[in-house]
Amino acid sequence: MVRKGAFRHIMFIPIIAVMFIAGCAGSPPSRFYTLSPLDAVDAAGKNLSQGNAVIVAIGPVHIPDYLDRPQIVTRTGRNELSLAEFDRWPGSLKLDVARVMLDNLSIILHEQQVSIVPWRRAIPSECRVAVDISAFDIYLNDHVVLKANWVLYDKDGKKVVAMKDASYREPMKGNDYNAAVAAMSKCLISLSRGVAETIKGAVNQGK
Repeated sequence: MVRKGAFRHIMFIPIIAVMFIAGCAGSPPSRFYTLSPLDAVDAAGKNLSQGNAVIVAIGPVHIPDYLDRPQIVTRTGRNELSLAEFDRWPGSLKLDVARVMLDNLSIILHEQQVSIVPWRRAIPSECRVAVDISAFDIYLNDHVVLKANWVLYDKDGKKVVAMKDASYREPMKGNDYNAAVAAMSKCLISLSRGVAETIKGAVNQGK
């Protein structure tokens, strides 16, 4: 004989299961975004002569910790942030920023016979550029702001050859996350051009 209390518990379990399944079925699918580098119109297929190329290492590239998470973060106030639960990065934003900067600089400096490589202690290079992004804020439906500084070190990594900082603002051409990520990519292009100018100045000075 089943007691009344036990019967209520037996009935309660299937109800919870149905509610859980219904909640999962009603959740919207996640959307994933990646940053885009410059279009390599003519650079593709051209190989630098390693005997003539100046090798420049890029790294480390830092971004604020609060941005390096799966959810896309937007700024909704001076002291307030919002995390998009269903609009996400497929991996690490920090690594994606570093990848795009590496691609951008490789394209921009290709004609100057500069070969860009990711920084590794075991890889020799003529100089190294460390990049620190202090802000990369999305103001949804409006614009994106990027603030960064970069330091150019000598071959041994002990002497600072040049140090620069800059701020970039890119309007959004749309009111969704796709437009926000596109504006972020354009900010990174502007930053890459600034870093490239610093590298070119050092390379020309060394000739």
